[in-house]
Amino acid sequence: MASAGLNLLGYVLNLYRTIALYDEGVHALSIGTLCLAAGLWGHSGLSRSTAAPVRYLALLGTGLLAGLAWEFFEWAIGIIGDRTDTLIDLLMDGLGAAAAALMLGRWGEARDARRR
Repeated sequence: MASAGLNLLGYVLNLYRTIALYDEGVHALSIGTLCLAAGLWGHSGLSRSTAAPVRYLALLGTGLLAGLAWEFFEWAIGIIGDRTDTLIDLLMDGLGAAAAALMLGRWGEARDARRR
């Protein structure tokens, strides 16, 4: 919810053009939040039956797919930047997804340690 608010503020207050790295930060935070929510939602079912690297790759793929969908949306409505902007946005999406996967991994390890 907070990332949606930051996105809206970015458009309304023109923060994407006035604050350096605002776009990159919002990309990482938005995709990271999405992947964190998806990981928490699916973590209990995946934790016992799926190896950790597969879970991390699934979250990374989810983040990159969501980022690609967003870039396509930007292209469709005519607000996309140049190729460099798109590639940096996708890189930040990947970093946000990777951060979510690491947080979920640490949380899962701590949870499993408490259960022992």
